[in-house]
Amino acid sequence: MGSPEVLLYEKKGRVAIITLNRPELNFANGEMLNKLMVALNDAEEDQNVRCVVIMGAGERAFSGGIDLKYVRSLTRDGQFKFAELVKDVAYTIARFKKPSIAAVHGHAIGLGYLIAVAADIRIAAQDSKFKIPEVELGMYPGSGITVISLKSGSLPSSLYELILTCEEFDVSKAEKLGIINKIVPREKLEESALSLARKISLADPAITTQVKKLIRDYPTIGFDEAERRETELHFDYMKRRFLGK
Repeated sequence: MGSPEVLLYEKKGRVAIITLNRPELNFANGEMLNKLMVALNDAEEDQNVRCVVIMGAGERAFSGGIDLKYVRSLTRDGQFKFAELVKDVAYTIARFKKPSIAAVHGHAIGLGYLIAVAADIRIAAQDSKFKIPEVELGMYPGSGITVISLKSGSLPSSLYELILTCEEFDVSKAEKLGIINKIVPREKLEESALSLARKISLADPAITTQVKKLIRDYPTIGFDEAERRETELHFDYMKRRFLGK
């Protein structure tokens, strides 16, 4: 009997579901992250997919983060390549052209936290717990943890505390900090994420892509440029819709 797939990919209508599938704690190794990159690319290229949901298999965790045992088995060069892969995964999700939803339960630690905040929308079960442990492990919190957390709406003052103390925090605190959008019972998590994804999938994909890009770019382009782009996109859409231009 062969080894189980470390990552699952399926489609339900216009929604692609990506499941991290090392169910004990869904620790991420090279195989899982490479397959995650392939799945994200497939979903982005598939014109029938309009929204992506990322979740974790098993009862204990969305993801417990990087598989440190796996990392220690790598050569120094291999460790650098794996670190680059981690960064690529995080920024691929953060820059994904289509709407993405993280359905979080149990532990979301390190890379697990990062994958969640890289998604556009985060729905969390009541048992969710988050932690950014890099500093207490003697590691720099890179790969997008600071930048992508800010993109998700986290306040700088909150990030200082979360990153530098490495304290675990529960779903109530995550909601107060704006890290998650909605808390649901564990048994309703998948249903809630898929229901939201189906609603989002009804929207014109050209609109969702442009809305995502404008929201993402706003902190760097400023109010005036954002207003100009929004107005241009609005009237371009009206011309196509009503005047056929």
